[in-house]
Amino acid sequence: MDAKIKTLVFESIEEINKDLEINELYKPTLETQFFDLVDSLGVLNFILDIEQRLEREFGKYIQIANEEVMDAMKTPFKTIKDVIEFIEERVEKEA
Repeated sequence: MDAKIKTLVFESIEEINKDLEINELYKPTLETQFFDLVDSLGVLNFILDIEQRLEREFGKYIQIANEEVMDAMKTPFKTIKDVIEFIEERVEKEA
């Protein structure tokens, strides 16, 4: 697991949770059920925040949002570990 991406994800969760105030996201773990806790607006805000953080970190835009992410049945955002792994794959493809 890429330490930079893991840090970016946890920082982003902390940032969006300032507005959401979801107890389970104050001290999330890799197994925290992210998608079940956050509504679609929260997921969208998280994606936008992550894309901005990735662009600052890697110096180019890396798209995270797609139809699969927002589909509750197919989303790769079930747990925070899943989120990190999905983002790692996107970064590898765009690198």
